[in-house]
Amino acid sequence: MSVFTIKVGDYTLLESGSIILMTDVSVHFSIRDLEFVFHFKEIKDSKPQINYKSNTGKTLEVEFINFNDPVGISNINPIEMGIIGDQKLYIMFRVSALKEGVKTMHYSWYTKSISSNNNVSNTDEKK
Repeated sequence: MSVFTIKVGDYTLLESGSIILMTDVSVHFSIRDLEFVFHFKEIKDSKPQINYKSNTGKTLEVEFINFNDPVGISNINPIEMGIIGDQKLYIMFRVSALKEGVKTMHYSWYTKSISSNNNVSNTDEKK
């Protein structure tokens, strides 16, 4: 158990970090009984976008397409990713690429009490 808690507004920080991604690899996050698989793909003449695919009730695949800006691409609002007990699980991220194929992902996983949830947009992205 942690000796301190970090709160950001109504959200509680669960985990935060950075990953330097190798070319053509996926990132797997396991949070309790939930599994998140992040894929990074480049599609010529396409804008940055995120696609979601759930194969089971416990696994979510997230496809980041054309997240290759050296300044970085991030979401504006926390994106709801699942439920853990009586808490909703959210992610904030920033992905940047200094050269083709090599990316850095900064991420923060948050929880928020289901009873305190208000309207949160999960489709906003900002460059």
